[in-house]
Amino acid sequence: MILGFALGVLAAGAAVVLAGTSAWLIARAAEQPPVLHLMVAIVAVRAAGICGSDVHGFTGESTRRIPPMVMGHEATGEVVEVGAEVSPEWLGRRVILQPFLWCGTCDTCRSGRINLCRNRHFLGATIGGAMAERLVMPVRNLVPLPGALSLVHGTLAEPLSVALHAVAQVGDRVHAFQQRAYKLQRPAASVAVRYDA
Repeated sequence: MILGFALGVLAAGAAVVLAGTSAWLIARAAEQPPVLHLMVAIVAVRAAGICGSDVHGFTGESTRRIPPMVMGHEATGEVVEVGAEVSPEWLGRRVILQPFLWCGTCDTCRSGRINLCRNRHFLGATIGGAMAERLVMPVRNLVPLPGALSLVHGTLAEPLSVALHAVAQVGDRVHAFQQRAYKLQRPAASVAVRYDA
């Protein structure tokens, strides 16, 4: 719960639910949640990627996703309703969902280390995820999608940010590894991102 309202809750519509090992079902939210308060929004999900961790949850290889669970954390959507303290300029905005949710009140959050939040949640793993028609998200977890980027391409923001962060953490060691791999006449692994306008 954040500010008295459950996050990742279906606001309305259907969702794909992990029902058990290798079992899906389609569920429909029974009713609209209460009036939104403060800094949250309802997002109509327009595209959701399927991560390797979602596949591992489906096959039972990962115990992080406990059925029944709406999975999905690589997603984009459109803001369709906002809380009382959210600017109406958010309405209709296309957004990328930032799936890591932090409380903002624990000692680690207050010290600026939100990644170590003691009350953290992850969309589609510890709370309901983005394989749903609509869900409730804090506005601080919504990133405006640049106009030139499609909703489908926007779902790659989360995995791309993870890869970029990993490369930044190892820095010059990546270059040194590539040089050694070349000297051993073995191809170094590479990643290509293609964007078709």
